[in-house]
Amino acid sequence: MGDRCSIAFVNGDRKSVVLSVNWALPAFVTEVVDYVAALKAEIAGLKPENRKAFPIYRMEPDIVIVDFITWFAYEMVRVDEGLYLSKDEESAANDGNHFDFDLTKDEEGLVKKAVDQWNDKYL
Repeated sequence: MGDRCSIAFVNGDRKSVVLSVNWALPAFVTEVVDYVAALKAEIAGLKPENRKAFPIYRMEPDIVIVDFITWFAYEMVRVDEGLYLSKDEESAANDGNHFDFDLTKDEEGLVKKAVDQWNDKYL
């Protein structure tokens, strides 16, 4: 198994497209958790009536994946990190390493889910 992985964001019955990365474990998973924590902190700082104003604040998975890619690649002149979008985890370049990040979970829940998926696969 290599260190490529893929991720998707999930919120209820909605799931984003899949993002694959050629270099990954465990650094990329940490990047995802950091991003989600920063996004949730930003949303928590909004007035309650503004938290549903935009799809990103409603944590809509398809919007969150686009925002994550923008956040992740902000310093790149060109996307040169081996990023790929796929319709699902089966068609993704992930060496069998796929992680769904449930946006309804807190940071600890995100990390636990990723660790559980890893343990189920390799232990």
